[in-house]
Amino acid sequence: MSIEHNCKNKYRVLAIYFVVLVTILLFPPVFNNYVNQIKPLVMGLPFLHFVVFGTEFLIAVGLIAWYLIDSACGKLDYEIKEEERIDVFKYINK
Repeated sequence: MSIEHNCKNKYRVLAIYFVVLVTILLFPPVFNNYVNQIKPLVMGLPFLHFVVFGTEFLIAVGLIAWYLIDSACGKLDYEIKEEERIDVFKYINK
């Protein structure tokens, strides 16, 4: 299995991961019976707030994983060329 094929599989898993998390955040009526409750307090928060903060934390973890996958696949390696320096003072002191 080549590195390119391995990276594509990781990106597919990451895409599915983000689609599931964003679906949980954007379509609360689907999960209304489970999530939209106040009484079970988790760490002092109503359950709905805990689910929102939890999914946002999981999205942040996914972004970190995305960065690590990009660096492992070599997609962060860019060559930056230094531009020619211009002596500004020669134009000012005329």
